[in-house]
Amino acid sequence: MSATSPLSVLRRVLRQRRRCLGVGVQIVAARRLLAELIKQGSYPGSQNIACYLANDGELDCRDVIRRLWRDGKNCYLPVLSVGESGPCLKFAQYCPGHL
Repeated sequence: MSATSPLSVLRRVLRQRRRCLGVGVQIVAARRLLAELIKQGSYPGSQNIACYLANDGELDCRDVIRRLWRDGKNCYLPVLSVGESGPCLKFAQYCPGHL
């Protein structure tokens, strides 16, 4: 994908907008994310849930991860590895005590 493809341009614009959000707005958004997650009908029966650790203005998921652990659920984080066939995205379990 080139740096001028529509998807690359959109990603760049969204990243800039995220960086402009104030800390208070980000905290409120993270709390809303957690509230929406636990309201989902599939949440109680879900055992394995993927999250991410925030980077570059992304929404902070640490409260979500803590809630997953408190509710006895497994949290998985994306891990990019490079193998013989090139880059590969996998998910690794993230264990309590690492936040």
